[in-house]
Amino acid sequence: MNGGDMFRKAHFVVLVLALLSCGCLLGKGGDSSIKGDEMVPITKEDTPVPSADADAEKKPEAVEPAEVKAAVSPSPAVKKTPVSTPTAAAKAVYKSPEEEKIDVLMARLKRANMDRHAMSADISVRTVYMGMDPGPAIKGSVIIKGEDKFKVHYTEPKEMEQLMVSDGETLWVYTPAAANVIVQKVKDAGFNLNFYIEIETSIEYYVKISNTKFSETENLYTLVMTPKKKQDLEYDKITVKINKATLKPVSMAMDFEGSVMEVGFSNIVNYKAAEAEKEEKFSDSNFTFTVPKGVDEINAGDLMGSGF
Repeated sequence: MNGGDMFRKAHFVVLVLALLSCGCLLGKGGDSSIKGDEMVPITKEDTPVPSADADAEKKPEAVEPAEVKAAVSPSPAVKKTPVSTPTAAAKAVYKSPEEEKIDVLMARLKRANMDRHAMSADISVRTVYMGMDPGPAIKGSVIIKGEDKFKVHYTEPKEMEQLMVSDGETLWVYTPAAANVIVQKVKDAGFNLNFYIEIETSIEYYVKISNTKFSETENLYTLVMTPKKKQDLEYDKITVKINKATLKPVSMAMDFEGSVMEVGFSNIVNYKAAEAEKEEKFSDSNFTFTVPKGVDEINAGDLMGSGF
């Protein structure tokens, strides 16, 4: 695997972590009034609200009396309150049934993960290049803590072992077989790690910047997203499959320039803050990396500058 492939995989894995972290990434909110698979109808206003001018036009003209026989105390003036017409912003925006289902799914994902502080899962990654036979699936594990720390460890097959670690400030990609580690400061990254790990990212972010198709089977929700325009993280198509019963991701695939990278998930466990504090694997020291002796340290900027 060359440097370019390695870093494309790193970019995609960060995107995948955004998916897995949808509780933090999508925010702590969500409409708690939406339950289960309930659809929230959004309707257009078919009958316009009449304006004050329209009311005035419909009133008959006052008829002047022919003769006033006695002085009459004038009636107190009645202040007319104009009827306001709704602005464009106040009018409900029409959404298709498919868009409504996507919105409801996003809200359900928020609620399902709003108390989660950390998570762990097993992953399986397979990349298929155009015109080539599929290579072996790469298997490993991932742990995520809070909104900015993660560790991905690919362990099978042994010759393809790789470790990706971030403490929120630095990203390390260590490949034992190559005896090198690629190091990148998050703030200097071509992609902003916090951008992927914070509130405005995740599936919801990609839904917003993509033309999204929604479908469902008995067991799965599927979102297929194609970009509306060129993005910093390039992709031709992203496909997300979510378990309907657990609302946990089953797989995520990215099509890019003829190749397809798919990540499958299993054994996903979510932890609340108090639970995570009791687990040694979620200690901050587990999200840093010490470069072993004899291992070359490569700045990611050098790879990017070399045309990868």
